[in-house]
Amino acid sequence: MNKVSMRHLASLMLVLLVLVLAGCNAAPPAAAPSALFDAAQNSDGFADISVAQLANALENKNFTLVNVHIPYAGELPETDLFIPFNEIDSHEGELPDK
Repeated sequence: MNKVSMRHLASLMLVLLVLVLAGCNAAPPAAAPSALFDAAQNSDGFADISVAQLANALENKNFTLVNVHIPYAGELPETDLFIPFNEIDSHEGELPDK
């Protein structure tokens, strides 16, 4: 093989190695609400939780917390987004995938 072919082969091997290593370092998916809280979900996939359950979950927060309360009544600690519940559809792009 000539020097140019060897360089291309070496470059290709390096790129493949980087891709493999990047794939191995992928973060695990966020847990479903039912896994975070010991609460039954309703037909829409939501669960009502207590203040104590939320406080416990916030200690090791690995989820997106969205404050949807209207009228505005203050902020919860660790809140990621503030979207009035009647405007959720128009802010769908800001919400993480399930």
